[in-house]
Amino acid sequence: MGAAHRRGQVPRGRLCGPRTDLRSGREGGRPSGARRDGGPYGRRVPAPERELAAVQARLGVAEAAAQVEDLLGNLAVHLVDQGVRRLLVAGGETSGAVTTALDIRSVLVGDEADPGVPWTHAPTRSGDLALMLKSGNFGAPDLFVGALHTTTEPK
Repeated sequence: MGAAHRRGQVPRGRLCGPRTDLRSGREGGRPSGARRDGGPYGRRVPAPERELAAVQARLGVAEAAAQVEDLLGNLAVHLVDQGVRRLLVAGGETSGAVTTALDIRSVLVGDEADPGVPWTHAPTRSGDLALMLKSGNFGAPDLFVGALHTTTEPK
């Protein structure tokens, strides 16, 4: 658990938007976040501008961002500890938070899912992990859908 979460400072309320079926791109899904067929699912994390502004005014922009990064890093650790072996992470700061939380110090570069967006591979305390770390300016709008059909094997 990260420092901000232990201090009880992680903002409460609506965190995640609708679940998205990554195969079809349709929103909706089971309340548990799991798909009946065991396939992949994703979450958007939108915040209405008014809510975001209120949180940033209360905590400060940097602290609000740090708490979200801390939360997402903790989520990644939990998922990997539960057996997830393939993560797709969007955003440069979020990618840094996730790799830091997982204590990933180096990766092997694998095949590209899209130009400039390769799969990477890293050992973790819970086993080997395939990671796609996508910064904001790379990849097609349907990158995550297409990533389901690309290899994750290291070169």
